[in-house]
Amino acid sequence: MIKFILLIPIFFLVACSGSGNYGETFNEAEAISVDSLVNRFSSEKEFPAIVSGSIENACHSEGCWLEVQSSSGSLVMVTYKDKAFTLPTGIEGKPVVMKGRAFMDSTSVEELRKVAREEGKPESEVETIQNPEYSLNFEASGLILKDK
Repeated sequence: MIKFILLIPIFFLVACSGSGNYGETFNEAEAISVDSLVNRFSSEKEFPAIVSGSIENACHSEGCWLEVQSSSGSLVMVTYKDKAFTLPTGIEGKPVVMKGRAFMDSTSVEELRKVAREEGKPESEVETIQNPEYSLNFEASGLILKDK
């Protein structure tokens, strides 16, 4: 029993290391780049895709969203289908491969303010957010988080 109790911290260290598979499994060899994803929006407004990129920003409180960036600077907001999983915090800069649905959407003023607060922006800056934003979004049903 004591051996079992001593193994519990090791289990949590391994389980919380961050890298690994979340949600639905998929073949990451089929992934397109974030740039290819952004380019597809010129002809399609919603489509399934497997995408690879690097995490630019991520939720600091619950691991509930992330953003990947194209080489042109376009950010793609990523959420998780049915909130089926969350990711660890502190994952900025890590490579990621995601399977899901890409679509164009608007983000409300309320949601933009919530994200700004989660990013730790001062309330004076949060209050300057007055208009919704239209952006590329991705709803991931599966995700592979990799170590750097």
